[in-house]
Amino acid sequence: MIKQIIINRWHTFAIDWAPERYIFYIDGVEMWRVTQNTADGAGNKPGICQNPLHIILSIEGAEWAGRLPVGFTYDEMRVDYVRVYDSPKFAE
Repeated sequence: MIKQIIINRWHTFAIDWAPERYIFYIDGVEMWRVTQNTADGAGNKPGICQNPLHIILSIEGAEWAGRLPVGFTYDEMRVDYVRVYDSPKFAE
């Protein structure tokens, strides 16, 4: 999925984080979602964090993003802006 992103142009990355799920978007298109009931291949179910966290912008790699090309030595990420919204809290 991630490998299909065209380089050398601006993109919008988003995460919709709710108590029961994460939904990840690239350029307004849902790319993947994780819920409390989503199990990986080993049957492990992730927890959805309920604690406030800090935002870290990074270009670190991960297995799900694919392997780096042979000879890869450097990359960069340019960020135009970061926008954070706090969703309304609903009474239970």
